[in-house]
Amino acid sequence: MVCGPFAINLEHAGDVVDKNLLDHAAKRLKRNIILSPEQREELSVTISRLVTNLRAAASVFITEDVRAARVLAAEKEEFRKQEAAEIEAHFAQIRAGQAQAAERSAWRLDLLRDLKRINDHFVAAAAYPVLKGRENCCRQGCARTNDPAMGKPTVSDHRQFAALPFRYTGEGQLQVMLLETKRWVIPKGWPMHRRKPYDVAALEAYEEAGLIGKIVGKRPIGNYHYSKQLPLRHEVLCEVLVFLFRVDRQLEDWPEKAQRETQWFEPSVASRLVDEGGLAELLRRITSARTAPRSRSFFG
Repeated sequence: MVCGPFAINLEHAGDVVDKNLLDHAAKRLKRNIILSPEQREELSVTISRLVTNLRAAASVFITEDVRAARVLAAEKEEFRKQEAAEIEAHFAQIRAGQAQAAERSAWRLDLLRDLKRINDHFVAAAAYPVLKGRENCCRQGCARTNDPAMGKPTVSDHRQFAALPFRYTGEGQLQVMLLETKRWVIPKGWPMHRRKPYDVAALEAYEEAGLIGKIVGKRPIGNYHYSKQLPLRHEVLCEVLVFLFRVDRQLEDWPEKAQRETQWFEPSVASRLVDEGGLAELLRRITSARTAPRSRSFFG
């Protein structure tokens, strides 16, 4: 196996420790924020798991064992589950008004997110190169079962769930929020273990835009498609199921604030900004529904 990618990913993992983990710890300690004994114990277990994965990555790099590579790649989803559970607990504390506990859980969430990034580099360093080009490669991020007999991927294999955030201004004007990276999008993410699609959509609205609110209904209002470049794979067609998300407020800080900008628009304006025709059509439908007699049932 080529040494370059392995060494580069380990270097990136070290950068996360140096520039993120240590910085988070220093800032919290300066503010006298201390993790509870239970949180410290859980964090210790997670770090031990990360060390085990580092050793596994070194072994996979040397042996190029496909089965061991699949096991290592599967750890990426385990860290994502941990992060999702911590976010849910953090949400509960915010809703309950437990400010001190929420501040501690925010620190632990930052730590977990950094540990997850380090683990991602371990997977990219050793597991992905071994699995690349093999028909039975582990499908990380697509939530597809690791079936040895899996055939050609279909659109349903690449399905995501999105939140379409909306609110009413003081003058009763309907607005929707878009997120800007290189283009205008809405919050979306891959399926999560034991989570309903609408729960995933609400979680993405928090992670990507810092939005607190409620999904309107448990069924998507529609879908759209777009092309996405997946790790170690060619460009694939993804289907996105869209759920309406009524926004109560936006937090001052959230996990991915530095990665994108957020902005409110009238739906008709938003429909002209997005690239995906299917999403633009959904935004035009919202504009029409707002003026229709049954608009209240549409928006909840």
